[in-house]
Amino acid sequence: MNDVISRLYQMYLDWVWWMPSETYCFFIRAMLLFGIPTALCCFAYRQGNRNVLFQCLCLAVGVLTACAMPLGNPSNPVLKTWMITMSMVALAFLPGILPVFVVPEYGTQRYLRWLFYGILAVLFLLNYFKGFMS
Repeated sequence: MNDVISRLYQMYLDWVWWMPSETYCFFIRAMLLFGIPTALCCFAYRQGNRNVLFQCLCLAVGVLTACAMPLGNPSNPVLKTWMITMSMVALAFLPGILPVFVVPEYGTQRYLRWLFYGILAVLFLLNYFKGFMS
């Protein structure tokens, strides 16, 4: 392991392994918070139900389901690293995809997109300052 890529990967593994469990759980829960509603709304949309009220109901059920799921800290450092990587990639795109399935109007989609990214930023800052104050 003398090459640069292996060293960078090992540094990334170490960083994720020593990450506090609250931070790890935040990233996973945030991914679930946007991923489950997106999956439910996409499923309902593909079934032919384009009713905005039903899509909003799917959004609410997905958010409540994501908040109710228990999370743990995996004991395998490679699994933990992959989970963090997947959640960061998903969090870059899911808040932008979810409004497409919730409402049909482009202007409202744009507003919801900004709102969802704003909610994600506020949650991230609250989690960061909570960890900073502890």
